[in-house]
Amino acid sequence: INHTLFKEMLPTYPTITDVMFKIAPLINALIRVGSFEVRNDLFKAMIGDPTKDQVELLLESMKYCKIQQEQIVNEIVKTGTVYLDDGIYVLLVNYTDIKTQNTLGLIANNIQGNTGKTTIVVTNNDNNYSGSCRSPFNIKSYVENIEGIEAKGHSSSFGISFTNLEVMDTLNEQIKEHKSLLSKKNIEYVNYMIERDEINQGILRKIAEFNKEYSGRGINPCKLYIEGIYDTPAEKRNNTLIGIVNGVKLIKFNATNEEKLITKTMDYTIVCKPDINIYEGREYIQLIISNILKGEKRYGR
Repeated sequence: INHTLFKEMLPTYPTITDVMFKIAPLINALIRVGSFEVRNDLFKAMIGDPTKDQVELLLESMKYCKIQQEQIVNEIVKTGTVYLDDGIYVLLVNYTDIKTQNTLGLIANNIQGNTGKTTIVVTNNDNNYSGSCRSPFNIKSYVENIEGIEAKGHSSSFGISFTNLEVMDTLNEQIKEHKSLLSKKNIEYVNYMIERDEINQGILRKIAEFNKEYSGRGINPCKLYIEGIYDTPAEKRNNTLIGIVNGVKLIKFNATNEEKLITKTMDYTIVCKPDINIYEGREYIQLIISNILKGEKRYGR
């Protein structure tokens, strides 16, 4: 890293976690609640070659904006009105200033992470509701089918506006029905889909470190969907299934009788989260399995 600003913000050997959870939040806070002048200084620093004094001033501004942003968020959540906390979570905010508007997405993301529910956070300006929506699934397809709601953005993270609060009740009923269907289908959400031969200890370690560092902070652990698991030596210990693939240990706790019947003649798909196990002072990467799906029969094995 050669850029003066980022060299000051990052360790000597940065990881993606450093970028996502050290640099990004500071820059994000300054852009959300910083003054026009400070935001302009940041822009010029990012495209230019700032002096050491300019970098130090920017870092102080970022830290101040991060603290100010947290104060704004806490005040909004404390004084807001919960309209719904059922199938979805809807928070009505009492402020309409620009700094509040700029933090609604952050608040929605935090609440969604803590509750696991689709979260909508909006301000009310003369019955014109506008704000942000965050969801663990593609809720936009539901929103777009309800007359009176406008949504702009990604499938599970977007800006939302409406003029009649009752449309939230309609959306709430649809999401409750959606959750009911999911519970019957035993569906899990995953972050990445990979194949057996793509299992890499280096990548798994980074994901495991992320899961460990942010466990309990309202951030769901990163899960993988791995296809083509076969020819895996499996050991059964009571209700625990243990296997090895590409040098990485697979563990399934509370395995069902059907899951214990894994053989070398079938392909399997697993849903799992990378984890770090420490044994006798050494760290080992392992995959904690939450679900095993039987695939195709492999003839000749």
